[in-house]
Amino acid sequence: MEFTQCVINETLRLGNVVRFLHRKAVKDVRYKGYDIPCGWKVLPVISAAHLDPSLFDRPHDFDPWRWQNAEESPSGKGGS
Repeated sequence: MEFTQCVINETLRLGNVVRFLHRKAVKDVRYKGYDIPCGWKVLPVISAAHLDPSLFDRPHDFDPWRWQNAEESPSGKGGS
């Protein structure tokens, strides 16, 4: 059953079921040099994170084994 969960995790990562999340800034925030005022809508693009090579080794490859040693982390760095 453990490997089945790895396959599910990898399918969800590559399938990008959720493309982005709707969020609203609850206070003024400065992020990477940008000012985000309180009340502004923020749309983090989840699919970009899922394919980011700084977060996942070989991000375009279907590799369920990357999740076997992922240490409870959604990033694939623990497994590959």
